Amino acid sequence: MKNFHAGGKAMAFILHSSFLIPHSSFLIFNLISMLRLNVFIRVAAENRAAALQAAKELVAASLSDKGCIAYDVFESATRPDVLMICETWADEASLDAHQKSAHFTTLVPRIESLGEMKLEKFEF
Repeated sequence: MKNFHAGGKAMAFILHSSFLIPHSSFLIFNLISMLRLNVFIRVAAENRAAALQAAKELVAASLSDKGCIAYDVFESATRPDVLMICETWADEASLDAHQKSAHFTTLVPRIESLGEMKLEKFEF
């Protein structure tokens, strides 16, 4: 558990996986399992900028989806041809709704057309 001071108010956080959860919320998250998706995208040099831009648009839109706990895109430090999108969802229903959203059905096919995608899904 980490303590932070925000605006003069001490707040307790618990490091859970790769993100911080406010201590008061931890009990709620511990009662249900969450879903983590790691999406690896391998792109050719000529498609990298377009794939990264589409991934950033997907991240920006997805962060406001109901049940989205975390959503980010990462660039490999050792392989310029690899990007990774990491998503954390509160539950399967939230993920299903996200996968039917306009931004998902528009941007994911665009990313797929620019590179090769591999998905890993975990429940925790």
